[in-house]
Amino acid sequence: MTPHPYRDSAGHSYGRGLPDAEAFSPDLWRTVPEYLLGIDYYNFAYWWEAHEILEEIWHRVGHRTEQGQFLQGLIQVAAGFLHRFGGRTRQFHIQAEKGRARLIKTPDIYMGVDVAAFVKELDATLEQPSKHYPLIRLHL
Repeated sequence: MTPHPYRDSAGHSYGRGLPDAEAFSPDLWRTVPEYLLGIDYYNFAYWWEAHEILEEIWHRVGHRTEQGQFLQGLIQVAAGFLHRFGGRTRQFHIQAEKGRARLIKTPDIYMGVDVAAFVKELDATLEQPSKHYPLIRLHL
């Protein structure tokens, strides 16, 4: 419903570029501001921004690694909610279910995220869509 934040000349962050994200060990997640920013973006319903910054990290950590699969799951769920917000229910379900399939393969707590609780809330949203979306809860 709004221009892409980074790629479209009318986007709010056009020309600024994304923060440089570096690969990091999953147990160091607390020290990675870009990762934490991506989580915050998602939780505040900035799904474009969450998608973009988490994708930058995903490219760095490796697509086929456990960490990469986890990040891609979050990216796909964020993309799903962006579709839902735009009224594209079918695309929402496709993306959210793809993300869910990746997330259920990671440990219950991974990179600070309570994955099990997140997936449970996502399942509830997929079964009965509402204005609610699951938040990403970090375990500090």
